[in-house]
Parts: sequence; C-alpha cells; structure tokens
Amino acid sequence: MTNPQPDQPARADRRSLPYPGDEAITAARRRAHRAFAQLFTALGAGRHRLHYAAVDVDGRYRLASATVTVTTAPAWHLDANPDEFAAIKAAVTASLEGSCTVLATLVVQTDQEPDPVVCGWRIERGWLHGMKATARPRRGRAARQLPIPVRPVRRQPVIAIATPSGTVRAVPSEADATGSVRYSLTGAARGTVHVTATSSPARWDQFDAVRASLGSASAVRELPVEPLVRIRGRAYQGSTVRVLAHSADVPWGWQGPVSLVDTDDRPAPEQASQTLTAVLRACASNYATRSDFARLQLAERAQAR
Repeated sequence: MTNPQPDQPARADRRSLPYPGDEAITAARRRAHRAFAQLFTALGAGRHRLHYAAVDVDGRYRLASATVTVTTAPAWHLDANPDEFAAIKAAVTASLEGSCTVLATLVVQTDQEPDPVVCGWRIERGWLHGMKATARPRRGRAARQLPIPVRPVRRQPVIAIATPSGTVRAVPSEADATGSVRYSLTGAARGTVHVTATSSPARWDQFDAVRASLGSASAVRELPVEPLVRIRGRAYQGSTVRVLAHSADVPWGWQGPVSLVDTDDRPAPEQASQTLTAVLRACASNYATRSDFARLQLAERAQAR
C-alpha cells in the first residue's frame, strides 16, 4: 500500500491522523527493532506474552498482543504467530515515533519457573521507560488463576492549543522532585516544553511566577536537555515568564517570550513565533492552575537555595 500524499482526500472509513513522514517512521522502526532485540536478550529463553495498549491523539484505544517463545540453544530463535508479532511491532513503532500517540504501555508476562514475572514499560518521547517489575509466587494450581498485579499508569490530560500553524497537543508529565513539569508536544509542533515555578522580576525572593522554556528547565542556567520544539523540521529555543501578580490578559502579565531563535541563532519566522508563543503561554497557564501548584512552588524554592 502506498503512503498517503498531502493532497490526498480523506476517506470516510479511514481514521484521520497526522502522517509523520518517511524519515520519522524509518527512525522509529530502527528503534523498535533495537528495543525488541534488547528486550528478548534480557528476558532470555522461555515463553513470553506481550501486551500492548495505547491511546491515540483522536481518543481511540489501540490494543495488540503476541506470544513469543525464545530458545537460546543451540542458537537464538524466536517463534511467534507472524501476524500477531507484525501487529505488535507496528504498534510499538508508531508509539516510538509518537506523533499520533498520547500514552502507550508494553507489558511482558514471562512463564519463568518457579516464579512468573511481569515487566512493564511506558513508551514516551521516543523511548521505553521501565516500570517496576512485579513477581507472582507460585502456590499450586489455584495460584495460576490469580491476576498478576501490574503497576498502573495514570492517563494524563491532553491540552489542545490552537495556533497559526495548526493544532498542537500537549501532554504534561508527572512533576519531578524539583517541581518541574515537562509537556510533550505533538501535532503542528513537536518536542518538549519544560515548565517550572520561578521568582518574578519585581520580587526576586517570591516564587510567584512561572517559566516555560523550549527544551530546558532554565533558559539561563543550562543548555537545553529535552528535545527542542520543532515546527516543519526546524528546532527552536526560547522561553517566557508568566507573572502571576497580574492577569494573563494584560501585557505585563508576561515577560517575553525571549529569544525565539533556531539552533543557528536565526529569529523564528512570524508564523512560527506566534505558534511558539501560544504554546509557551498555554503550558505556563496550565502549570499555574494545577491543584498542587503550591507544593511545586515549595519544591522549586528548596531547589534554588
């Protein structure tokens, strides 16, 4: 089947999802192959059940499963239903690419003796992130019918941001120990916005402001460490500060955005600048209205000392 073209009309019986491009798909496929190779190497010989679940950007759920038997002697060999394995490999590839997926998990149940084990991974920002493994003690025939507990993953809300470049979807992470939250972007812009509490320009000793940065916790103290925000393949840096003492509807309710430039220090074009400004402000505003914002302020204050 040929790839969809930009000017190809949408079919009524086909889901409307953004097409990420051949290069992004190829890179995700390579990461998926490497991930499966490392996964089966770590699991070793035995019978392994793979279960995949995801929520796509259009709100639909996607499920896939496969049973794989691994033998290591005299040589490595994987035995699985080819259709099942192809389906789960394609699903993991799509999640590693990330433009159409909000949340995805991969859970593997092994039939190791004497204690079967469940291992889980979140698929986030192009990589697999391990969850805590849970073992099930073997206690006779009846114990095999007990469900195996798996660490739950809480679905994060999706923030839809209307911009001149199109709709951008932002998914916040859990707050880290410093009180920072990372917003993963898909849609018209892709990358990470890093948001944290900070001091306002007028009251440096009061953490009554919010800084939103493209790919960095602090646009001043450190270089970008998260994936930079990209629009049409061009990566940008910059930040803005929301001053909470004033309304967001007045000009002095914001400081910046500051230095919206690409990685070659070229200013962002007008449309990209407007898009980045809208994304930064939406993420900062969402952070400031969190129910645990007071705790995040305290965490950042402690970090700054």
